[in-house]
Amino acid sequence: MNSGSAGLILHVDDEPLVRKSMLILLSADGYEVSSAASGTEALKLASEGFHPDVLIVDFNLGQQVNGAEVAEQIRKVLSYTPPIIIL
Repeated sequence: MNSGSAGLILHVDDEPLVRKSMLILLSADGYEVSSAASGTEALKLASEGFHPDVLIVDFNLGQQVNGAEVAEQIRKVLSYTPPIIIL
């Protein structure tokens, strides 16, 4: 966990308004939030070194893969399993 925040959260959702709302809500509680519009974008963030304390993923991402599959792919990239919330 980052000492300057309540924790690091990776939020994956294909709806811009939902991403913005979650960013506002979680940031207000002291969390550092990184948002991704797709599984591909989330995987890129994780592979570039963003190591979240919690992963929040929309199940219906409007892609060929669902949120559970994206969470599993991210878990493999991270080499650890953060708590995962699938909405």
